[in-house]
Amino acid sequence: DLALHSQSLSCFREALLIRLAHVSGRADDVDILNDVCETLDCIANVYRIGGEHRKALQFFEQCLKRRVRIVASSVGPRASLSGEDQVSTLLRTYEDVIALTKLQVE
Repeated sequence: DLALHSQSLSCFREALLIRLAHVSGRADDVDILNDVCETLDCIANVYRIGGEHRKALQFFEQCLKRRVRIVASSVGPRASLSGEDQVSTLLRTYEDVIALTKLQVE
């Protein structure tokens, strides 16, 4: 339902703005960065389900860039995910990007 997709996007975009505001000055807080990534992932999935693959890919790519930084940085004891979980999550995001890229090529 298009109305539900629109409503979902609106809520997720609002959540993204709030989470991005929390990142300011705390760019090393892995938990906050993970929250931003989860929200970007949700927005991308709403676009993907709605058939807007190009927009979905843009959000997955933003998520991917942040996840790479999270994995590359030293994961502190305050992080909610272990280094191994971070890598698994990063790989899932790569898979999403690859799948959408293939759809655009076809």
